[in-house]
Amino acid sequence: MERKSKIKLLNKLLAAASQCGNEDFFNAASGISKAVESESGKASLEDFAKKILSLYNPEARVEVLEFGGGHFDPLFAAPLISSAVKRLSGYDNAILVVSGLHDSTASAKGRAAKKKKIEYSQNLEFVEGSVLRHSDSLPNLEIFYI
Repeated sequence: MERKSKIKLLNKLLAAASQCGNEDFFNAASGISKAVESESGKASLEDFAKKILSLYNPEARVEVLEFGGGHFDPLFAAPLISSAVKRLSGYDNAILVVSGLHDSTASAKGRAAKKKKIEYSQNLEFVEGSVLRHSDSLPNLEIFYI
């Protein structure tokens, strides 16, 4: 999924998870569309998520994990996930955004596609299992996969 689509989708998800009104979402969405289309908005996905969430729900906290590059390695992902979850602990409204996990499975065909789907499912289970280890300190955590 390209960056523009991820930003628009993330905006919709964060707005839906908050108590903001339709007018706030509409105004933000139209401004985001203009910025993304003109390429004037070059903020990282994490910066965007933090800024837009402060508009929708200032009490909430968001962390973004980006796993790009076509390969997900649990060995290297574990400390990243753990650090993000620790930063979210203690917040009543915590959101973890996981990006790029599906990118490694998108281009496979035939038997490789089945293998990639199994690998993707295992990667999802790994991320969720890593997060659940800290469930006591995160009673209201939402996880968005984009």
